[in-house]
Amino acid sequence: MAVKSSLRTLFPCLTAVILSALICSLTPAIVFAQDNQGKPIEDKWALVIGIDKFKDKRIPTLRYSAKDARDFADFLIKKGNFAGDHIKVLLNEEATQEAIEEALGDTWLPRRALSNDLVLIYISTHGSPQEIDVGKDNWLIAHNTNIDKLYSTGIELTSLAETVKKRTGCERVVLFLDACNSGAAQTGASKGLVRPSNFDINSLVGEGAIVISSSDSNQRSWESRRYQNGVFTRKLIETLSGGGADRPIQDVYEELRSTVEQEVRFDRKATQTPVFKSKWKGAPLILAAKPARPRNVIEPPPANFPEPEPVPDSQEARTGGEGTTAVASAASGQTETPATSVSRDGGTLAGKVNRDRLVLTKKLAFVGVVPPAQYKIRMSASYGKVSKRDYDGISHFPRLLYSAIEREITSQLGDQTVDKGSIYKALKGLGNQSSATPSATIIKSLATSTGAQNIAYVYTTKFNFKGQVAWSNVYDIACLVKVYDGKTGTLKAEFKEQAKKQPWLGDSTSWWVDYVTDKIIPPLAKDISKGILKNL
Repeated sequence: MAVKSSLRTLFPCLTAVILSALICSLTPAIVFAQDNQGKPIEDKWALVIGIDKFKDKRIPTLRYSAKDARDFADFLIKKGNFAGDHIKVLLNEEATQEAIEEALGDTWLPRRALSNDLVLIYISTHGSPQEIDVGKDNWLIAHNTNIDKLYSTGIELTSLAETVKKRTGCERVVLFLDACNSGAAQTGASKGLVRPSNFDINSLVGEGAIVISSSDSNQRSWESRRYQNGVFTRKLIETLSGGGADRPIQDVYEELRSTVEQEVRFDRKATQTPVFKSKWKGAPLILAAKPARPRNVIEPPPANFPEPEPVPDSQEARTGGEGTTAVASAASGQTETPATSVSRDGGTLAGKVNRDRLVLTKKLAFVGVVPPAQYKIRMSASYGKVSKRDYDGISHFPRLLYSAIEREITSQLGDQTVDKGSIYKALKGLGNQSSATPSATIIKSLATSTGAQNIAYVYTTKFNFKGQVAWSNVYDIACLVKVYDGKTGTLKAEFKEQAKKQPWLGDSTSWWVDYVTDKIIPPLAKDISKGILKNL
C-alpha cells in the first residue's frame, strides 16, 4: 500500500527548539539564583505576553489573557525579585507577530540578557493544533495572526526559546505556557481553536530545560468562573505567593497541579492537568531567587551623537593622498582601494558605501530541506496498514533532516553560520518570488538579507520506504545538494547523497518513523554537511 502526497511548501519549519534551563539554590542568609554547576545567575529578565483580542475575526476572543499577563508581571516585580525595567509586557494590539519576534530576537532581549542571566517567558493566548497547519506544526497565535497563514503570521512554539538562546547567548530559559489548542471554540472559555490534540511539550525540552504547560496534550486550558483570570495563571501566582516563592519549582508545580485540577473538576466537570517537563539534573530551581549581580538597564545613546571616523587597521593599510584610504582585502590578503573615496569636509565623512563589501560577513546560510514531490511508503503485514499517523510522521522528515544538518554545520562553523531567525525573515521578504529552483536574483537577495557568502539548499528527490520488520526494512532516500555563490547568485557546487538499504541487515527499532529518525537521518546529515562544508 502506498501513501503519496504533493508537498508544496519550499521551506519547512526550521527545527525543534532547544530550551536552556535555570537552577536556583539557597544560601544560609539570602536566596541567590544558581545554575546546576553552582555558578550564580547574574540577572533576570522576563518577556510577558497576553492576547485575548485578535485581528482575524475567526479566532475566538478570550476574556482574561491580557489580565493574566499583567497580573503575572506584577507578581514578578513585587514578589519574584525581577526589576520592573527588566520585564517587557506585550498585550493585545502590542503583541503582533513582528513585535514578539523583535522583542525575542532583535531589540529587547538580545540587548539586555547576557550568557549568565535567566530569561523567563510567559505567554497567555490561543494555540493552534497540528491539524490546521500544512506543515503539521504548532503555532502560538499573535494579535495579527491569520489562521490561513500560520507559517508567515504565527509564532512557531519550538523556535521561540531557541531564538532566545541564539540571539542572546543565554542558556537558561524557563517557559510558562498558558495556551492550548484543544478547546472547542464555541465554549468561549477554553484556550484553543479546535478540538484535537494539544501541544506536546516534550518537543520543547532540551537538556537542562524547564517548561510548564497549563494542560496536558489531550486537555483544554480553562478560564475561571470564580475570578477574572485563567485558572492556571491564577493558581501559579497564588502558589508562588503563598509560601512557594522560596520553594523549588518542582514542589511548586506539585501544589499547582493539584489546585488547578481541583477547581476545574469542580467548576467544569473536566480535567486540566498542568505539565512539568525538565531534563535538568542539578539542584532545584527557586524561581524567585535574587539575582547575584543585577544590572541597570543601559539607555540608548543620543540620536545626534556623532559616530567616530573610520581608522585604518594599521599604518601599512594607509596609502594615497589625503581623502583616500586603502583597506586590506580579507579574501586575498592584499591592500586595495575601497569602493568609494572618503572625503573630509569640516569633520564629516562623505561618499557612497558599496554594499557588496559590507553584507557578506557570514560563511553560510543553510536555507532548508525541500521535501519530495511524493513519498512512497509501503508496509508488510507485520507492520500493518499505512495510516494517517504514518503520513503525519514522515511529513516531518524535511524538518528533522534540516535540524540534523544545521547542528553538524554549526558545530564546524560556529557563528559563521546565519541563524534561523535571519533566514526566516529573509524568506518572508521574498514573498511569492520563492521557488523550487531559485534564480540568481533570489539567491543574491537572500545573501544580502542574511549577510551570507554562500547559500545552500537540500532537495529530497526520492523517498521510498518499505517496512517489513525492523531488521528487514528496505529504503531508498536520495538528496540533491546545491551550494550557491551569494555574491553572484550562480550555482557553485552540486552533489548527491543517498541512503539505501536492502533487507536482512541487522538493525531494530519500534515505529518505523522512529527508525528513520534514529537510523537514517544522522548519517545522511553527516554526509550532506561534509559535502556542503567542502564546497564553501
